[in-house]
Amino acid sequence: MKKLLLLLTPVICGVPLAASIAPTDFFRPWDIAYRTDYWPEEEGAYKKFKTGVQIEHGDTSDGWNFSNDKSGVMRIYNETQSAIAATFGAPPCSALDDLSRSLSPSLSPATDDGCRGRFRVDGRYRELDVTWYGQYNFLVDGIDGFFDVSCYVPFVDKKFTDVRWNDLTQSTTSSDLYVRDQLTCDIDRIAAELGDGLKIRDFETDGLGDPVVMLRWFNDFEQPDRKRLKKVRLTGRLGLTLPFSPKPQEDNAFSLPRGYDGATGMPLTLGLDLFFVHNFKFTGELEFFKLFDDVRTMRLKTDRRQTDFLLFHKGTVRKKYGMTWKFHLGFGAERFLGGLSANVAYRYQRHDSDRLNARSNFFSNDIINSAQTVRDWTYHNIVFQLHYDLFDEAKNIPIKSQLMFFYKVPLGGRRVVNADTIGGQLTFNF
Repeated sequence: MKKLLLLLTPVICGVPLAASIAPTDFFRPWDIAYRTDYWPEEEGAYKKFKTGVQIEHGDTSDGWNFSNDKSGVMRIYNETQSAIAATFGAPPCSALDDLSRSLSPSLSPATDDGCRGRFRVDGRYRELDVTWYGQYNFLVDGIDGFFDVSCYVPFVDKKFTDVRWNDLTQSTTSSDLYVRDQLTCDIDRIAAELGDGLKIRDFETDGLGDPVVMLRWFNDFEQPDRKRLKKVRLTGRLGLTLPFSPKPQEDNAFSLPRGYDGATGMPLTLGLDLFFVHNFKFTGELEFFKLFDDVRTMRLKTDRRQTDFLLFHKGTVRKKYGMTWKFHLGFGAERFLGGLSANVAYRYQRHDSDRLNARSNFFSNDIINSAQTVRDWTYHNIVFQLHYDLFDEAKNIPIKSQLMFFYKVPLGGRRVVNADTIGGQLTFNF
């Protein structure tokens, strides 16, 4: 076995997976859930500056798979991982191709029967996001409404932990024993040696995420002729994400980006707020987020039967990102008890499928785009929030503060890590 692996290593090295990036339901730094109101003009001088900290934390072993069913967090793409299929599509006449032929349905009884050569993968996902932000408020002569420009600097800790590869191969037949000996007896070593350094255990990344700059405009339209509706607010935001954080590591099956996959992005939001009598408020927002095309090295499929965490070949591709869009619908009561406000929101987000274009004829674009990791993903959840401001208590204090707590409950999704998360925000106006 050792001799076979030594022969395979030089064959695979330099041979040209879609990177296994788990999409999640964590807030982006500019999310509407973090939006705080301007300090009311009637409560004192117009406040030009706002700064604060946003925090969100979640920990889960559950996700939602490709069939919209709840599953383990490591099984959102494939229910099991196939070591046999990982050998398919090797260069002809190579040592890896010889091994592949010995496992091919047409040439050998040692084939994939649904258990043989397969692994059930379990684990946990944890994430902690801490974001500093600053905001400058200003007016523009000749243009109605309010403007502000915000800068967000996130610090992120993401990790897959307790990763376990449970071998489903039986020990009943000679074919079972052959596959165990050749492939599944030591999957970590096999993946590293056959997969050109592929790592398949715990992964953690922490540090600076991708900073964001966002411009916002909003204007209020009073409704004096309506009995229940007091005011309508229209809001528009346009931003730019800056790819300061590193790209995912193609040699780790569970590598995650701290930002937006190493690409530059542009978010755009359109919002509507309706203010009613008795301090009731309705909020709706539609967000679009576009990442620009990027060229990168990724692990790629060489056969449709391959699974997304066991891919042995790497290649250079141009990645065209699908559009991400989100719908937010909220309802709440403002300042119903002193400075206390409460609201609940329903949120739905979808990321359309990405498209990979290989730079080598060794790969088929049709095959590499069959990976689950580049397919569309969705989630929907409910967010409960409590806000407290010191609009009344801080009239004579130069620095005015606002505080927010939230709890997010997942409802479902597809190909997503949709976790219960908690968090909050502390804001200072001056």
